[in-house]
Amino acid sequence: MDGSGQPDLGGSLYHPFASKLDWDVAQWMVSEGIGHGSFNRLLEIDGVRERLGLSYKNTAGLHNRVDAIPRRAGQWYDKHIIFPDRPNEVYTLRHRDILECIRSLWGDPELSEHIVYKPCKIFQKSSEDGKERGSRLYNEMWTGQWWWFVQDKLPRGHTLAPIIIATDKTQLTLFRGNKQAYPVYLTLGNIPSHLRRKPSQQACILVGYLPIEKASKPGLSRRNYSGRQQRIFHAAMRHLLEPLVKAGKHGV
Repeated sequence: MDGSGQPDLGGSLYHPFASKLDWDVAQWMVSEGIGHGSFNRLLEIDGVRERLGLSYKNTAGLHNRVDAIPRRAGQWYDKHIIFPDRPNEVYTLRHRDILECIRSLWGDPELSEHIVYKPCKIFQKSSEDGKERGSRLYNEMWTGQWWWFVQDKLPRGHTLAPIIIATDKTQLTLFRGNKQAYPVYLTLGNIPSHLRRKPSQQACILVGYLPIEKASKPGLSRRNYSGRQQRIFHAAMRHLLEPLVKAGKHGV
């Protein structure tokens, strides 16, 4: 994060829309299912587009703006994991650039008003023996002592982006037969927990799929087989999280 204390998004927060109102009108049109003809007639009313500062003059123009929105969290990549002692066994990690995923959350207009950039201390007053005392409360990540400790070490105006990673091995029985997926999700500690838990807020990003291929058992003892499975997991997670090492030391 730059010295302003705000994320550097490389332009308007609502790009490619001109403003929050420009974005809100487009979102309203799409989410409410407004007919193309009706929306065009609305924008043809003299002065509507000018007063609202809209960047599109009809439905086609709105769709062009939507198509210009950068793909959320970037493109997907494949990483093939191979161990020297068994070069014929290939384990595939499907993943995105984790830094792009973080930037996507920072730049999400739906979350921008809720992201917390600095720590705070919360106290609850209590009265015992007629004397008023304040009990410190800990709930969100930014209320913890750790954030204060790290924040004091950062240059003035900089902030933290605590990363939360979750995995959930899932059986895809509904759409893909009896196949499995091993998704990895990412969210930020700067986002309030009640929003992180809401699927509609899209505050969690799918950052990767861990390999689900099993190691070949022949020639491996039960202990070595278990160890190989763990090595596959750790090799995949190491590659997925590697960009965070430099970012954590030097910032972004």
